[in-house]
Amino acid sequence: MSLKTYPRYFIMENERTSTGTTFLVPLAIVIAGAFVAGAIWYSSATNAPTGNNQANAVANNAQPVTTGLTQQPSITNVTPITAEDHVIGNPNAPVKIVEYSDIECPYCKVFHNTMNRIMDVYGKDGKVAWVYRHFPIQNLHSKAVAEAVATECVATLAGEDAFWRYLDNIFEVTPSNNGLDLALLPGMAEDVGISRQQFDGCISNADIYQNKISNSIQNAVLSGARGTPYSVILSSDGTPKSAIDGAETFEMVQAKIEAILNAE
Repeated sequence: MSLKTYPRYFIMENERTSTGTTFLVPLAIVIAGAFVAGAIWYSSATNAPTGNNQANAVANNAQPVTTGLTQQPSITNVTPITAEDHVIGNPNAPVKIVEYSDIECPYCKVFHNTMNRIMDVYGKDGKVAWVYRHFPIQNLHSKAVAEAVATECVATLAGEDAFWRYLDNIFEVTPSNNGLDLALLPGMAEDVGISRQQFDGCISNADIYQNKISNSIQNAVLSGARGTPYSVILSSDGTPKSAIDGAETFEMVQAKIEAILNAE
């Protein structure tokens, strides 16, 4: 896949490597996943997924609850964009889209393609920036946490160009719904210039990413996420303007972008 050419805002974390090859799922992230399950969904039956996000994959009659939440969910709770974020595009863009995503969610895979198209249209001239945050839903996709950790390792070891290429490649390869063979992740890291030894060493120290992923999960919930994907559109000064609830179409997202651009 060709390298994206939009203006970039890069975040590098400190590199840590050691021996080891096991994909670890830090306990704090699992706990955060349980928090999400308790805070968003209550269901007594499981049915086939419908709609455009993973909330419906739990059950057709899922009901939102607020167990475990300390404040009312709202787009105003989105944490500001910082040097800890993965951002592609102009950091001073008049429109910023903060996406919370689960790599094994089939709707996220669709929306990832939509966002790439949005960036093709609006990213190259600096009108839109795309912020990617993790929202792996552990009770639906047990592999999603390991995949999120793998992307963080790639960012640490090879930078943001590699992060976005790696993320694109995973979404392209995975059949979704826990269908990706995790044994493919080291080879995919090699494809973006990381040695297997480096990658395995980073994975063995995956606990360094647990706070980042856990905080992202919890902020998604507090920002109004009821499933994945979930995104919040910000104006140039960082003010939350509207939500993208699920895998909305290119045309739907474009209309929201244009409304903000026309109001600037």
